[in-house]
Amino acid sequence: TDDESGNPHDLESSYEDEHSFADSEYINMRKLSPGHNTGDERSTDGECTLSDIENSTNEKAKAVVTRVVAKQKSKERRKRERLIKRGGLLVFWVFAAVVLMIFEEKHLFEKTLEVPWNKTKNFVLPKNPTGDFKLKIFGTFNETMRMYQHDDAGKFLFVQPQLSYYDQINKRQDYKNILQPWLIPIVSETLFEVAPVVWRNQTYEMPDNVLRNLQKPGVTMRLSMYTNAEKDFAVELVYNPLIINKKIGTLLAAGILMIFYALLVWEVFQRTFVAIVCSILSVAVLACFDDRPNMDEIIEWMDMEMLTLLFCMMIIVGILAETGVFDYIAVLAFEISGGKIWPMIYFLCFITCFVSSFLDNVTTVILMTPVAIRLCEVMSLDPV
Repeated sequence: TDDESGNPHDLESSYEDEHSFADSEYINMRKLSPGHNTGDERSTDGECTLSDIENSTNEKAKAVVTRVVAKQKSKERRKRERLIKRGGLLVFWVFAAVVLMIFEEKHLFEKTLEVPWNKTKNFVLPKNPTGDFKLKIFGTFNETMRMYQHDDAGKFLFVQPQLSYYDQINKRQDYKNILQPWLIPIVSETLFEVAPVVWRNQTYEMPDNVLRNLQKPGVTMRLSMYTNAEKDFAVELVYNPLIINKKIGTLLAAGILMIFYALLVWEVFQRTFVAIVCSILSVAVLACFDDRPNMDEIIEWMDMEMLTLLFCMMIIVGILAETGVFDYIAVLAFEISGGKIWPMIYFLCFITCFVSSFLDNVTTVILMTPVAIRLCEVMSLDPV
């Protein structure tokens, strides 16, 4: 009975405990937010995944916008660079065109003279030089003999510049030597009629005192020529009174050379176009100093022998490239060096030294450059 009497009480208390436990769970569940159940947690995970996708989408969109903006800025920068290039070229062409139209080509004075045997030939210059001047003489000169030695028994042409002055004692105008004489070796008398005509040139630097005397009225300048040959000697004289001072010319040439290399290094234009621009600039600068060269003088500046050599060698190299000889040399160098860079460089240097002992430098460079470039292509190296 005790057990039976206690059981209902226990049942009642357990019921109350269960009821209170349920109430507490209910209260706790009520306190919890609706988004904390399992289903909500799954839905929350889904929401986080969507937010990550949205974030990645936003980042991709920002990256696309950044690339578009960068591309637009690059396009605008290239456009500005093109405008600057075109503007600079326009200014250059206008400057060159105006200068070349204003200043005419200089017309050099040419005169054929005959220096008599055992006599002096005096020739008065038609125009006094305002600075340094240049003489160019054509004649049957000795090509193998350049320098004069006093103990030599050769034949020479003596050219002595002289300046006029008034002799107070004799009351007449006379001439005096002002510069060093120019001694030009000539061939023997028996070869005057058959020897080829060659030219020699000389630039005279005028001192300041001589230039001041030349500015005085009535003062003239002449060339006194004499030969120790026992026969009359004919020459053709070309007189250029307008040339740029050596110091000024050196500075201008250095500036143009720096511009040339700067345009080449930064690859502003193509190399051929850069060469054309700088050559026209050189002629325009000479024209600004009243020293614009004529077409004959410009052609003389061109080294036709070197240009012809390069032209012919490029044809030979093009034909040899089709035969595969450069590929064979490249493969041979690769096999001997074992694919290693420095041994290959040493092998190429050895081949270059061997070839240069038989050929000139330009030919060696033209022949060995395709081999080096081919090796760089095989080994995936930068030839620069």
